Amino acid sequence: MNAEHARTLEEKRFIIHPESMSGMKRLRSTFGELQQSYPFLSGLSFFGSRTKGTEDDFSDYDVCLFYNSDRMDERGGNRKEWLAITRNLQNELDSPIDHRIHDFFGGLRVDISKESTDSDLATFMDVTRPLLTHYADEHTVLDFMANQPTHNIMYRFFLTIGTEVYSNRSYIFDQLK
Repeated sequence: MNAEHARTLEEKRFIIHPESMSGMKRLRSTFGELQQSYPFLSGLSFFGSRTKGTEDDFSDYDVCLFYNSDRMDERGGNRKEWLAITRNLQNELDSPIDHRIHDFFGGLRVDISKESTDSDLATFMDVTRPLLTHYADEHTVLDFMANQPTHNIMYRFFLTIGTEVYSNRSYIFDQLK
């Protein structure tokens, strides 16, 4: 990062580099096409260095896929389909996608069906309620929340493509009131 870029970052929270923005736009277009073939897909979220303007020549794209298990049929979401989805996304980029997206047994995928969201919210509240009661230091709380099991809620609030994810955010806010 050059001095001018560092100075600009001090003045603004995030500046997305044109190359990263171009990659994210290509993923947005590809994701829209993928939703036609895989109707259970709900959204795509970006996070990490490319969304903060701190990437370097070796940075990958950190992404999380959202899906709605209520729209999966008996074959929906099998290993072959997830590999095809991630391969299609990867083909649009000059840099790699975070290797965790390829992990079939976990990966960066979040079910945003109502049942799953309610379960994730209950877990989130069970984990964070004691922290908010006992710790006044927001950094302690945020550091703790950066670890599982709070990720499934937090990923929904990153830079996101997908109107269903925005609706899911509203539902979460309503439940937290």
